Amino acid sequence: MIPPRRKTMSDSFSERTKRVMRRDEDTLSLCPRRSGYALRPSVFLSLFFLVLLAGSAIYVSFWASSTGPTGNTAQQDAGTLDPPAASNRVEPEESAAGEELDDPSRDGWQTEVFADVAKHQLSDMIKLLPKSPQKRADRVPQFVANDFTGDSVLPETLEVVYQDPKIRIERPANADRGRDESKDDVSSSAQVRGVQECVAAMSRWATPFEGTKDLRYEVKVIGVQLDGERATTTQKIALTARTESGRIEQHATWIAEWLLKGNPEHPKLTGLQVKDFEQTNVSHPEGELLADCTVSVLGGNPCYEPQILRGYNSQLERIQDWRYCVLLGTPGMAVGDVNGDGLEDLYVCQETGLPNLLFVQQPDGTVKNLASEWGVDWLHTSPAALLVDLDNDGDQDLAVAVTGGIIISSNEGDHFEERAFLPTADDTRSLSAADYDLDGRLDLFLCVYEQNGDLTDQESAIPGINYRDSLYQNATSGGPNALFHNEGDWQFRDVADEVGLGPDNHRLSWAASWEDFDNDGDLDLYVANDYAANSLYRNEPAESSSQTEDATKRKFVDVARSMGAGDHANGMSVSWADHNRDGWMDIYVGNMFSSAGNRITTQAAFKADASEEVRSTLNRFARGNTLLRNRGDGTFEDRSEQAGVTLGRWAWSSPFADINNDGWEDMLVANGFITGRDAHDL
Repeated sequence: MIPPRRKTMSDSFSERTKRVMRRDEDTLSLCPRRSGYALRPSVFLSLFFLVLLAGSAIYVSFWASSTGPTGNTAQQDAGTLDPPAASNRVEPEESAAGEELDDPSRDGWQTEVFADVAKHQLSDMIKLLPKSPQKRADRVPQFVANDFTGDSVLPETLEVVYQDPKIRIERPANADRGRDESKDDVSSSAQVRGVQECVAAMSRWATPFEGTKDLRYEVKVIGVQLDGERATTTQKIALTARTESGRIEQHATWIAEWLLKGNPEHPKLTGLQVKDFEQTNVSHPEGELLADCTVSVLGGNPCYEPQILRGYNSQLERIQDWRYCVLLGTPGMAVGDVNGDGLEDLYVCQETGLPNLLFVQQPDGTVKNLASEWGVDWLHTSPAALLVDLDNDGDQDLAVAVTGGIIISSNEGDHFEERAFLPTADDTRSLSAADYDLDGRLDLFLCVYEQNGDLTDQESAIPGINYRDSLYQNATSGGPNALFHNEGDWQFRDVADEVGLGPDNHRLSWAASWEDFDNDGDLDLYVANDYAANSLYRNEPAESSSQTEDATKRKFVDVARSMGAGDHANGMSVSWADHNRDGWMDIYVGNMFSSAGNRITTQAAFKADASEEVRSTLNRFARGNTLLRNRGDGTFEDRSEQAGVTLGRWAWSSPFADINNDGWEDMLVANGFITGRDAHDL
């Protein structure tokens, strides 16, 4: 029932493709990415698998906080303060031409040159925290000018804004979380003047980190202004470390003023403004609330070490069909109880050429791969999978998206039996299921990214290199999404064109999610698109329709623009939740945060000949994730910056989940980018 795989060229990665790989996450690049897929947030088992298989970090953002892991590890010795080793950076073998391409000074971007200088200066200053008071006093003058005037990094007074038995979150007294980003909302920090007061302020800042282990930090410069002998930079700062009782974490935005005169390679601070300061303490002997049980759960399977632990970089050297696998792999997964024993099981798709896995949970909490016994160990490229009841018999059937179609298999209690193959465009992405026409049967929606490649032409056969003359900010070169109506008896029909989801909607679609956002009793559809605005399709029944109407009588109308829900960016995931518990479902979209993008797109030299609309649109691409509040009046309001949830890094999936069981939906963001082997990777 599954069509034979097409043969393709198995050339090694070209030098051109290698140069597109980013050396660190601050680099702004226009190449498309490949992502994992959001799992059902109600299934907690999926979280650690997502970390393992996607090579990602998971950030948990409680409603009262915006926390996240950090990057570099502070040196504990008393040696020379060298530029920090960037834990997210891989030093590839580059030719002289490649080094020239990566030299912003050759292109006149002195602001980019200074951004790197400022980042290293601030990183070296943060390294002083675990040093002795005397060593801090000796070295602070290297970073601070004699006429320094600014805020204390650690505010004078902190008040608790959230607390439970395990977590305490503090912010400056009187700080307003619902801040107006257009105003100078500064933390209530004490004013510090001169070098000696800076030394004292530094010692006070270091106090919470005394006795800590594995201090890690991250400096992300998001804005640069040069003015003769002075400069101003804006940066996101994050620190985290273990303590005897658990873990401490700090996040803030710093606006730093620099004096360049004398030694521009080691400028000194003349001022510092601290905004959005937040400190989180986790009281747990292990330091984290989530335990990594990957080895104990998966380690007993023969596939664990040679397949799962090797990851995409290893498979890339062996892969044959990589038309739709350039830069990032996209294996999907699904969670469900396949054998009816009350324990959640996991279906994992692997890279093409490796068999898919079915991990059946055992009573002791371990899992056993029974994919071969259940007949689902396919070798096809499988970007997505679903475990859902498609025939209404009470058990969970399996739908797997492969290159060029969807495999449908029925659950027979002790194995899956193939029932149908649904042909689609080649570059399949995510699957979602919903009974959109209220006939009592689940239907399937499939996102497609690229158009089918011409296998006779290497350039067009490699997605991410040829954009087919499509605008970066308004790409319409995607393949056709598909909506398969479940007609019963394992018969499915693609009705996308008939219901308004057809050929006029060829975006580069990553993910989709169903929800009744207008509370009218039927499910609507949100589609996250790359390099373009997203789509919100309102489900509209035909006039005088009944519950038994023909599926094609219903129509989907894209109301994203009129309702303020378009979120014009790099949409890669979407999830729904009533985050403020007002009875209306809100939207959270995973996008791409780029420090370099924030720095560059705000400067006059960036696309100086373009319209303001184009410039602002491109700037929006760098902002990051989006939280859209459903007003309940037919419109959505962007509350992302007020809620502090934009910085999700390179976000691939973004489900809501009530992690601490307090009745409020929290956010989890799986993120990261493949940069090669790194000792600091999760």
